[in-house]
Amino acid sequence: MRRYKLIIKGSETELKWLNHLAKKGWLLTSVRGNWYQFTKTSKTYRLFSEYVTDDVATDLKQPQGPFQVLTTVHLTNPEIWVCYSGTTEPQLQATRVDAGDAELQLKIALAMRAHLLNRMNILFALGLLLVIGLIYFNVFTDDGMEWIVFFWLVISFTPAFMAGKVHRQSNALRVRTGDYRGAWRPTQHVFLNHMSHDLDLDKVKDIGEWTLVGHDQKGMYWYDVRSLASLAEIKKTLQPIVGDSVDISVMSYLGLAPIGYI
Repeated sequence: MRRYKLIIKGSETELKWLNHLAKKGWLLTSVRGNWYQFTKTSKTYRLFSEYVTDDVATDLKQPQGPFQVLTTVHLTNPEIWVCYSGTTEPQLQATRVDAGDAELQLKIALAMRAHLLNRMNILFALGLLLVIGLIYFNVFTDDGMEWIVFFWLVISFTPAFMAGKVHRQSNALRVRTGDYRGAWRPTQHVFLNHMSHDLDLDKVKDIGEWTLVGHDQKGMYWYDVRSLASLAEIKKTLQPIVGDSVDISVMSYLGLAPIGYI
């Protein structure tokens, strides 16, 4: 069985998906790009994934005790290998694993997004040249050209929709890692009512970059926060810090992302 899946290699989400298929009897055998190859098995496997360097990837060709190396994938940006292994040992199948290296996953996600956007630009440019050529030589009727333009736009912008999906994953990883380098962050407006004093910004710095806009004598404080976190995530993080007596209102940003930014 083959499956196409646009997902960050080595991520917790990918591992959950692979283990879900493994429970159904489909064991991973190879990965090529975004295509995953599976084989049917009657055994119950628990899969693991980890990032390894070139020298470690070479050593993985040797037997690894109770773990069976299923396949490895070489990534060029960043330069790293992803090793997928599995085990049928019952005592090892209950092993807890962490969420992986979020910083590496962020680099992989950003590289995936850049690749998809480059593909979109290439397809759009080639399609535009083709359409101009067909119009110039009057090859098709008006109805035929409408369909050609329609398919050209669909094919060209499909990578953009895929990049948007990866972009949402990279935003979540930016919040986890606190790495906002090169990222556009919208400004959210946070209103705190019934506050006895201003907010301790050190306790909420992981959300984003905070600025006190103003306050009144009735305990209303207004902050702007540049963050990739959702409105619900901001409110959920703030409530335990300010207490249940404080009313929190979060308004979405009023500005827009730069034109062409995905």
